[in-house]
Amino acid sequence: MQVTLQREDWEHIARLVQRVVPATSQSLDDAYEWDEDEGPDVEWIEARQRGLADARALSDRLTAAVAVATGEAAPRQARAAATGEA
Repeated sequence: MQVTLQREDWEHIARLVQRVVPATSQSLDDAYEWDEDEGPDVEWIEARQRGLADARALSDRLTAAVAVATGEAAPRQARAAATGEA
């Protein structure tokens, strides 16, 4: 399925995704503040680390795709967005 959005819609989506990264980062910071009696929840911390990495990757891909779609990307960025490379 393919969905066509206006430039403003793509830019709005990109801004929303970019806001996820700081929130996910805060979640990871919170994971490190464990109860001294219970100790760290390693699985929870690792899940937050993966979530932050995923959020950053999605933000980067979407930002690059918007730049390509709006014609603001350099040729190297355009290739990376088209192929999914970082």
